[in-house]
Amino acid sequence: MKRKLIRGMKSWLFMFVILALLIPDLSVSPKQASALSFSNSSITPYKDPTKAPTKRFTVGFMSYETWPKDNGTYTNGAPGSTQDDMYFEYTYSFRDRVVNKVTVRTADEEPQIGEYFDGSRTVKPGESDYAFYSTKLAKAIKINSSSSTGNNTNSITVKVRVTGELEENKAIRTEGTGTKKQGFRWYYPIVFEFDLAGKQTVKPFTRDGVPLGDVVTKHMKVGTPYPASIPTIPGYEYVGYRETIDQAEGPLYVTNDPATKPAPKPEAKNYDGSFDEKNISLYYDPIVTAGTIHVRHMVRTSPTAPFNEASSEDISVRKIPDKRTVSPKSGLGTVIGSNLVYSGGFSNAIDYSKKSQVPDLKTPSPKEAWVSIFYENNQPPQPDPSSLTGDFDIWPGPVIKNGDPFTLHPKNFELKSCTYISHRFMIERDGQHHLEPNVNGMSTDSVYQGNKYPPLIQYDSIHMISMKIFTSCGETEWIGPKSLELKGDPPGPSGPVAVIKGPVKVKAGQPLPFPFDGSDSFDWEGKRIVQYTWDQKLVTKSPTYSPTYDTPGTYTVRLNVKNDWDVLSETAEHTVEVVGNDPPVALLSVPPEGTRLSPVVIQSMAYSTDGDKIVSHKFQMKYDAKNNGFEDDAWQTLQEGASDSYTLQKPARVGKYLFREEACEIGNICADTDDQAENERTLVIHNLEPMADVKTSSPVNEPDTRTPLLMSNLYNNGTVVSLDTGATGDKSGWILQGGELRTKSYKLDFGMFNTNVGAPDKYFGEDYVNRTLFAGMQNAPTYRLVGAYDKNTIFFADEKYVYSVARGATDTDAVLVAYDKSMNVRWQKSFSMTNLHTVYALTNTELMTSAMVKDGRIYLMVRSTQSPTLPSGKAEPFTFVFDRENGAMVAGPLNIGSRMPAAVNTPWIMQNNLYADSKGIIHMQNGSRSTQTQRDYQCGTGLCRASYDFGSNESYYGGVMQGDTNEILPRYISQKGTSVYFTGSETYVRDPILFDPNQVQIGMLEYPYNRGTGFNKASIQFRLIGVDDAGNFYSSFHNKSDKVAIAIHDKTGKLIKTYEVPDALVLSEPVYYSGTTDIS
Repeated sequence: MKRKLIRGMKSWLFMFVILALLIPDLSVSPKQASALSFSNSSITPYKDPTKAPTKRFTVGFMSYETWPKDNGTYTNGAPGSTQDDMYFEYTYSFRDRVVNKVTVRTADEEPQIGEYFDGSRTVKPGESDYAFYSTKLAKAIKINSSSSTGNNTNSITVKVRVTGELEENKAIRTEGTGTKKQGFRWYYPIVFEFDLAGKQTVKPFTRDGVPLGDVVTKHMKVGTPYPASIPTIPGYEYVGYRETIDQAEGPLYVTNDPATKPAPKPEAKNYDGSFDEKNISLYYDPIVTAGTIHVRHMVRTSPTAPFNEASSEDISVRKIPDKRTVSPKSGLGTVIGSNLVYSGGFSNAIDYSKKSQVPDLKTPSPKEAWVSIFYENNQPPQPDPSSLTGDFDIWPGPVIKNGDPFTLHPKNFELKSCTYISHRFMIERDGQHHLEPNVNGMSTDSVYQGNKYPPLIQYDSIHMISMKIFTSCGETEWIGPKSLELKGDPPGPSGPVAVIKGPVKVKAGQPLPFPFDGSDSFDWEGKRIVQYTWDQKLVTKSPTYSPTYDTPGTYTVRLNVKNDWDVLSETAEHTVEVVGNDPPVALLSVPPEGTRLSPVVIQSMAYSTDGDKIVSHKFQMKYDAKNNGFEDDAWQTLQEGASDSYTLQKPARVGKYLFREEACEIGNICADTDDQAENERTLVIHNLEPMADVKTSSPVNEPDTRTPLLMSNLYNNGTVVSLDTGATGDKSGWILQGGELRTKSYKLDFGMFNTNVGAPDKYFGEDYVNRTLFAGMQNAPTYRLVGAYDKNTIFFADEKYVYSVARGATDTDAVLVAYDKSMNVRWQKSFSMTNLHTVYALTNTELMTSAMVKDGRIYLMVRSTQSPTLPSGKAEPFTFVFDRENGAMVAGPLNIGSRMPAAVNTPWIMQNNLYADSKGIIHMQNGSRSTQTQRDYQCGTGLCRASYDFGSNESYYGGVMQGDTNEILPRYISQKGTSVYFTGSETYVRDPILFDPNQVQIGMLEYPYNRGTGFNKASIQFRLIGVDDAGNFYSSFHNKSDKVAIAIHDKTGKLIKTYEVPDALVLSEPVYYSGTTDIS
């Protein structure tokens, strides 16, 4: 198919053009058709008041024809088809305006097409408006190459390719010459949006509005200042100005006495694109002269050379008498003398004793004076830098393909007598600019390869390039700009990529728990990252960044990196939430009574509600000296520092003592005990009981031969034995207090049930003491046979009932039974898990069900044996929830628990599965979305904690364990301190983070060795084992020798020590760190 491009050239007239198409097999030509006029006789681009003031809009129409051939086909596509090769070229010119860009849109892409058509033409409603024509127009589906950039002139050309439908009912039939056949013609509306440069005009006038000179016009780019030049007009002096912006006249700024009050000048602000045109009127007054001082400056190049006039001026004197100093000009050389005469014109005599002169004009005379100042300068006068010129080319042209090289070639330097020093280029794009380094050599090209473009050069973008020349006389203005456009698809990923790691939730006013880190930034071609720019202000070679945020809110951290080829990356962003820092809660524990000469310990019970460390305590005291209350007594400070207790040593006076504490956490956030009840903070000191030596007499009795046995001796040295069986009991549930033996009160906030191979179920409280069924001081366990159970039966208990779960009549049924503490059946429930679950393992040595009781509910976790298993190859866990009082099923099956491999004969079954505290069920989530496709709830970068309502479809999972039996060191959630531990997937590189109870990040675990950079760095997966009293974390990991090792981190994440684990792990004593499984 042959096509021809049509160009419309007439200024201010949007020409309707016909796309002439050759018909290869017919010697015919189209007649002039009854074309639609579209009111094209007068078009003025429309200025939309709701859009930017420099934009103009109009609507043009492209026509397309096709003719039938003798063979039944068509020259340019049959009616009813869609054509995507309709080409159109159009040139449009504006009077006295520079066009920056034109954008072309289809009718469907511009909802205001009717307004733009009617507003740019003279139309009659219902006869020649857009609504009248719209029913006759074809549909342009898409426009390719829909924008074009101007070349800093008033004219712009746009070339587009249109995809359109050849709808037969929208065609106009046309007749040709030499044939009886009729052709088809379609009209496609196209919206043109022109983006113009701003326009500034400056013109001088008298105050009466008489023009005094030519208009100076400048076309303005956003971000550039355009000062108004104040011309010198003989016989007039400048007195002020007025600005008119988009026909809105501004105030008049003038002075009525320029000799004493300088005339105001227009302010040269950067053009911001907020207006279309600015007209500046400069105002002048005729000079009224009472006297004149004529001044000339004479320069010679050597003592024997003649003087030449460098410059001259006439100073008008408005009022006489007048006495003023005429001084030399700078830059003309060394002043050697001057002269002053009052008649006869300038004198060549030189008074070497005077460097300046003071003419004294008087009435009636002299009213005129002539001053000459003489200089010697062996350097010729330098030209004005503004008169210097130069040019440059962009090779191979203004449009190149993405990734192609280009060259900036300087040429045609006209520097007069000035000496060339260097030149440099400026690149601009989207309101940004970049200065290239200075280039030495007037003929030195600046060559840029595709993999080493200057900053700001970007694929599929238009850039403006300018040049400045530096000489011994000064520097030129920017020469240009000239456009460089990059088009086409990039050859492939290249250049640096910025990557930010860092905390996502921090506290206001606190140092970051760990810095923002850009060390994972990389270059697609392996180039070295040499520079990091944080938040577009901090340029550094360091990949880390540690700002402080004082105000709560959401902040965006930005990073650009540069490689060693000086290529700058796109901006990476990272969002961090800054939350408020809550003050601590201050509480004091004060004994209510004490005696003189005995020490009394005042204990702080202060704590932080958001997990911060209490770093200082201030203890104060009042003594009720008058026994009338504490209001008239003064506080005295007893102790300040890190210690959380104060010992009042042997109080000397009896009476009442009131104590006060001020507790402060990191960041000097403090609280005091003023709101705590006064009686809770009051200590009453009593006298010691009096002693007396009394003589008595009585009958003599035989001494008692019995020896008293104190309760402390019984507790510390005795053995607790069951009276029923003689078995030894456990004293850990008892405490000796005040000589009395009392049971401990345990806060069983955090509990866990855990099923192990060949071991009974165990329940551990907050203090790690075994709270398993029948454990206590009173007696050893007593068993009562309640039925026939095999090894698939699981027993567990809480403080009220004993429970068992076992298989039912079939493999898919289960029976749950509750007993009281006398092992009498309270209730029995059967439930079905048909085709989905099983409560027993395939062998009698492996138990598959985990159980837990928490807050009156029973949780049973089983795993699916459905075939096939999940796509990941892991078996799906399910949890059922029952009411402990009646056995009613509250919910189930729920997707809660830890996934395990499909094969049952693996050590994975030994891991703990359910955790809970007063806030709800806790689970850690590992693995990737690609391999665990049925995960409903993801928290891959934080802690999964939920107060589960059992009506939700969300699911919570545990993490997968490593394959080697020796590596099964289960997950751990700290019961000490305020931290919760989380790690990411073993197959994905994620950083282990420490969280406080509010999920604010407080630290990041330091790695034991360098893992490299980029996407291929080694993964280190920490498996937390436990925590000691100091808050240090103990974790297992794979070291470089592929051995299981232990890492110890402090509570901030700093690595303290690492050491390898023996090949065989042996459990030396039955201590359970919050659920670590016995794998001995």
